[in-house]
Amino acid sequence: KGPANIGEEGSDATPLGFMVVSRPSSQLIRTCSWRVAFARFLSLARRLEKANNYRQFQGKLFIDIANAWYVLEQWLINNSPQESRQDIYNTLRGPADSEVLARIPARSLRYSYGLRDGQDIPWDEDQRSLYWGLFGGFSAYNVLIVTRFLHAGVTSSQFSDISEEAADQNYIFARSLIGGGRRFAVDANDYEVCILTGLNSELAVQPGPHAFARWFIEFTRRLSSGVYKLGYIVPDDDASFGIVLFPDEPDGDFCVEAITHGIAVRASALYCASNHNGFAYSIRLRMLPDNSPYASAQLESRTWTIVDIAANDTRRVHGQGVIGKFPVLTAGGFRDDYQFADLAMLPFRQAVRLGVQRQGTFVYQSFSGSMRDPQVGGTFEGVLTFVPNEILHPSGPKFSVRVPRFTLRRSNFIY
Repeated sequence: KGPANIGEEGSDATPLGFMVVSRPSSQLIRTCSWRVAFARFLSLARRLEKANNYRQFQGKLFIDIANAWYVLEQWLINNSPQESRQDIYNTLRGPADSEVLARIPARSLRYSYGLRDGQDIPWDEDQRSLYWGLFGGFSAYNVLIVTRFLHAGVTSSQFSDISEEAADQNYIFARSLIGGGRRFAVDANDYEVCILTGLNSELAVQPGPHAFARWFIEFTRRLSSGVYKLGYIVPDDDASFGIVLFPDEPDGDFCVEAITHGIAVRASALYCASNHNGFAYSIRLRMLPDNSPYASAQLESRTWTIVDIAANDTRRVHGQGVIGKFPVLTAGGFRDDYQFADLAMLPFRQAVRLGVQRQGTFVYQSFSGSMRDPQVGGTFEGVLTFVPNEILHPSGPKFSVRVPRFTLRRSNFIY
């Protein structure tokens, strides 16, 4: 019971098959004796290392990776809503073949493929499966990234849009099918995990031994601790259900929350590797039915203060609505009013149309711009101005809702 350990599913047909690990698993499975346990351990070592190098097998490293897979699998099973049928979990392949494993130089990636050989994601007509990437995704403006776990048979040489040098020196294990250009790769020494975009590369984790394992284990920790959650990667698209990479657990740094006049604001940001936009941010708004003095309120304008610490620069941005939207918040949902004409040319009544009524939290995602030094980064904060009831039919004076300061800084781990 409890966390995963070295286990096996199935058995061989030989008389001593019960002593051979034919199908490694993240589940903990009892053995009948120390002798059988050792025999299986040796069998596993021979499978995951070249036969004559089995003494180099690192049992603790494998157990750490198996534990991470157990956490990930249980998280997908327990957190997927009924209607999604555990879609992401069902795309996971079984262990890779020994012949394929022998061609993977990076040890911790090889051990991971020894448990799960990437994903098989089917094509469906409503395109829901586009969002089932194991390593999650995000969207902002016209940028959409969803990263899937490739099976071990895919080699770096199959990607024509990266340099030959990068293909020769790295093993690509993940890619974004939509939003193209992003590849995650680990070097042969398992010392670096990089994001490859064309001719550019950027570290996804601090260099060091077992780089893939550290990157992967941190990802599963973020899932289990609630930093990443299942949700709609594209806020307006109900077909985009997947793992959302915007942090969603307030920590006072990368994700913050505040309540003003009964309106809860949750804000967070993520670093966009090798992207000129620098940082993407997410603002989530909802009216709390027991705390708000208003039955409804419509967003009128925003005022942001963005600080670039390395450049010693402060930018202030003011505008109407957010990304062309003027949501009317109500208890339990919102009306998604949107701009379809230039407000400088037409009055609000003609430039903004009534949207559909939706349940849940209003979410919008955008870019804050780049920082001179992403490692130093900066901060983002501001004020949202609301009108009680509706802008065209106000029931009282305007009021301000605070968006607390949150951090724009490159994380030590990038997904």
